[in-house]
Amino acid sequence: MIKTKREDWVTSRSVDEFLRTWEKYKYLKNVELSNVPEEKLDTAICSWISNKTDEDWMNRYEVLGLLPKPCQNFYSCYRRC
Repeated sequence: MIKTKREDWVTSRSVDEFLRTWEKYKYLKNVELSNVPEEKLDTAICSWISNKTDEDWMNRYEVLGLLPKPCQNFYSCYRRC
């Protein structure tokens, strides 16, 4: 399948939007959670969880073990993080 310039633009725009959303929710606070739009909730939670680990993810299991149970459940079911 050959991509058109329009499809490349849409893909590029989607990636840019995702990265902006990812950065926006990196330091998410509990009180801000209710203000996150439902369609961006998964990205917000993944961003928050990923921000808690080291750059190289060496402490991933330690960090995940310290997260609240609902966050652990989300992470284990939603592997896009």
